[in-house]
Formats: sequence, C-alpha cells, structure tokens
Amino acid sequence: MSTAHTVYFVNSVGGRVASVLDMGNVIERFAGSVIGARLLPVLDPHEDAIFTSSQMPAFLDEWRMLSDILVDDEDRQFARELEKLAECTLSQPGSTLLFEGD
Repeated sequence: MSTAHTVYFVNSVGGRVASVLDMGNVIERFAGSVIGARLLPVLDPHEDAIFTSSQMPAFLDEWRMLSDILVDDEDRQFARELEKLAECTLSQPGSTLLFEGD
C-alpha cells in the first residue's frame, strides 16, 4: 500500500513553516523516471529524507525534469507547490526540505 509523503519547509531554527502533502504519490510514482537523478531516487515513502539549502540547485533541476513529464492537473499542482517550498529552502541558508514518510 502506498503512503504519501508530507514535505515540509523547515527554517534555520527548526520550525516547520510550510508543508505540502503528496496525496497523488507523485514522488513514489515518478522519482525514478528522471534519468541521471542523484537526489530524487533516495526518496522512499516509508522513510524520511532531508535536503539542505545547498542541495536545492540540484534538487530543483531534477524536480523540474520530473515536473515536465506530469500530465495530471493535480500532480502538476503538487509539483508547483513543492517547487515553491524548494525555492524557499534555496533562498534561506540553513533551512531544509524535509520529506516525511510514514
């Protein structure tokens, strides 16, 4: 059974400021679809993963490649929301993007 990730933007003092829920399991369904990706393949719906602000340029490149293959409107909406959280993480050194599994 699939379990959705909750993705949090965590500020530099550890506060969970914003989040998005992957109800359509976009991460689980498509993370392996990006050829040459280094960060997306580590995402597992049953495990947590943390990416730092310094990892955001690579993450955003991979995430945008993944987003380009999405056709469902709900999947695309989730992708846009997660991209906004990643951009916030990039713009704030010391912050992280937390992918919380079940």
